[in-house]
Amino acid sequence: TINTFIRFNYMNKKISLPESINDITLYQYQKYIALTKREDLDDLSFNKRLICIFTDLKFREAELISFKD
Repeated sequence: TINTFIRFNYMNKKISLPESINDITLYQYQKYIALTKREDLDDLSFNKRLICIFTDLKFREAELISFKD
């Protein structure tokens, strides 16, 4: 697991990013598979939801992340 910080406009939050399949739960994997089957999301929404699945961020928090990189 990689620990990193994300800076929001109003706060910093520490998140953990999985490095391997051993770092994710079955529930996270199942949510990921369900997400990949959705056809109604644009790339940005897909990526934000992906971040939410594999971190403890809520979608509202992911909305505040700048995706410039």
